Amino acid sequence: MLIVFVFAVTPMPIDVMGLAAGNLRLPVWKYYLPCVIGKSIKYIVMAYLGYWGWAAFSKNTNLQTLLLVCGIAIVVTIALVGLAILLENWDWKRARKS
Repeated sequence: MLIVFVFAVTPMPIDVMGLAAGNLRLPVWKYYLPCVIGKSIKYIVMAYLGYWGWAAFSKNTNLQTLLLVCGIAIVVTIALVGLAILLENWDWKRARKS
């Protein structure tokens, strides 16, 4: 159960642990309980870090800098999503030709 908790708290792939737990016939509650507790801790910590980081960032900058950073983040996100779609589409076309 400790391994499931560690996988849930850290950015390790919990899906792999779920497959292993199913293969080992681990009872659902022995997998689900540490997974829920670990994920809850992880997301609460992430929310607090985001709140404190934004508060520190916004306190020391003006509105123009905030808008610039948000704009850059939006543009980068759109570019990465577009690249992912393009690569996925290219991979599917290449797989169909084979």
